[in-house]
Amino acid sequence: MAAPLKPRRDFLDAQALANHVPEIVLCQGDWFTGAQLRTNVGQIFHQDDGWNDNIRSVIVVSGIWDLWSDRDEKGTHLSLGVGYYEAAKLPGIAGQLTQFQMRAW
Repeated sequence: MAAPLKPRRDFLDAQALANHVPEIVLCQGDWFTGAQLRTNVGQIFHQDDGWNDNIRSVIVVSGIWDLWSDRDEKGTHLSLGVGYYEAAKLPGIAGQLTQFQMRAW
């Protein structure tokens, strides 16, 4: 069995941190692989957009972000600060993320 991929450290951009810009990277694959959405604004995913219930890992570049498994801030909720979060660190959210928004930076 192959060793798990290690997160890329270049996502923690020094310029973004210096400017205190809230930023999050959502990855469709385990261990920060697959299609990625890098943004500094929250949103609600819709059933047919390809992102809803398809996020398996998250990188918080800066800020504190709230994630929910259901729209309208319902369902399982996690608040995440700067760091790398693979599926095991996203209980109730990995594969079920529907809404996210920045809380603070």
